Amino acid sequence: MGKRAILVLMSTLACWTGLPSAMAREGPPSWAYPMNPPGFKLTPDDGAVRHVPDSRVRHTLSEVRDRFLAPDWHPDAHPPMPAVVARGRPQNVSACGYCHRAEGTGGPENSSLAGLSAPYILQQLADYKSGARSTAVPYRKPQTLMIATAKALSEEEAKAVAAYFSALKPRQNIQVVESKTVPKTYVYNWFLAPVKPPAREPIGQRIIELNNDLERFENRDPRVTFTAYVPPGSIRRGQALVDLHFSTVV
Repeated sequence: MGKRAILVLMSTLACWTGLPSAMAREGPPSWAYPMNPPGFKLTPDDGAVRHVPDSRVRHTLSEVRDRFLAPDWHPDAHPPMPAVVARGRPQNVSACGYCHRAEGTGGPENSSLAGLSAPYILQQLADYKSGARSTAVPYRKPQTLMIATAKALSEEEAKAVAAYFSALKPRQNIQVVESKTVPKTYVYNWFLAPVKPPAREPIGQRIIELNNDLERFENRDPRVTFTAYVPPGSIRRGQALVDLHFSTVV
């Protein structure tokens, strides 16, 4: 992991003071693991054709919600997707490119895989399959789908997944912003979205990560960007953690 990537990671982790004890008392924080409210229903497909900037590809809303189809908005920007990445294997294996996007950029609900080493990806899949890696929120859909998919993958499929995502170029798509206040949000389909009309509220000791274009995010555009709001001082404390890390490994 490069120094810039570690700086961004540490700047967000630096504001999690007291989080382990809070998790022990109350469970994982809702701002980190948004849960759909009771009775939540997606808006129905109106039949309109969806599109994203700089792409001639078109999809319906039902298609971009199909977890056995990875919307490929920019097919010339990456090698051909293996079947397991593009379509998965109904009914057990979700398309890896659906959740992690065709270009491997991921989103707030999961991780970016682009450019990670193939052995690392294979190890994570093996740990999910064996149960060595699990989740603190087994009742949350993104986590349950990841675990179920990893357990159902064949060895050949796992190797294809690792080879594909490790060959992709990482894309910087998150900006970390220190702020005392953040947009007020609600939960929509397992992620946070800003309320309308816009309003703000104190950030407290939270990290609030929002997509910068809700329609593009829902269309699973791998090039949508995100803003991660953190409490004031987080970046400075994160820099100190980065400096400490590199002083001990050099």
